Amino acid sequence: MFPIPRQRSIPYSFWTIIHFLKERRTMSVTWEQIRSQFTDEDVAHMLQVTHNHLNLADCQSVKQNASEIFSRVSDGSMPPGKPWPAQWIKNFADWMVDGSPCPQEAAHASVGASSTAHRIVDVSAATTSGGPTEGASSRSTRTSNWFAWNNLMPPGPPSFHIVGEVQVPNPGVDVLMTERMPQGINPAIILLDLHLVQRAGIWPQHVVVKQAHFEKPGARYDEADVFLGTATIARVPVVDIF
Repeated sequence: MFPIPRQRSIPYSFWTIIHFLKERRTMSVTWEQIRSQFTDEDVAHMLQVTHNHLNLADCQSVKQNASEIFSRVSDGSMPPGKPWPAQWIKNFADWMVDGSPCPQEAAHASVGASSTAHRIVDVSAATTSGGPTEGASSRSTRTSNWFAWNNLMPPGPPSFHIVGEVQVPNPGVDVLMTERMPQGINPAIILLDLHLVQRAGIWPQHVVVKQAHFEKPGARYDEADVFLGTATIARVPVVDIF
């Protein structure tokens, strides 16, 4: 857990949550691409530590644990000592947003996704009345309490962090943040995508607030710009914490 500057209060504690993205893509990410990102060493390690509960070589097993896997690969804690590059993390996010399709489900695609699949949430349904809004997409999704900081405390290395709150239409919507691809021309500004993913099942339709969080080890920035689709919904100055 990293300290928060005393001069600014944060209305929630630190979390390790992530969830993600609604944007149009010309190509879908396949399970074969996702499988290639897990090494045989990764597969053996996870079978051992989870007592055969999580098999990274099995599409259905990865699908059922996709949110937890995304959380770990995004914060760099998985695979141990070999963090994924940003493009691999985005691939996994895109795969989730597409419903985490497995090859054996292709024949049933016309009928609908598996009951364990994630579904893209309609962000326009997240609109609520009252309160301040941010950015051009505020009509569809409301966010607030953004705060970003560079952790420069010894012994290092430095790391970048951002947190915020997002209103979603029901408790089954997960909130994710990923590094936008490609980045902009200013290396001092990091561009991030905010993603909303609806979990399968029947959920009560009432607005709830969920936390968004992103961190990047070994990085330092002056500003973070958060996007929802093509619209910028927040420009967040970054403070240094020594």
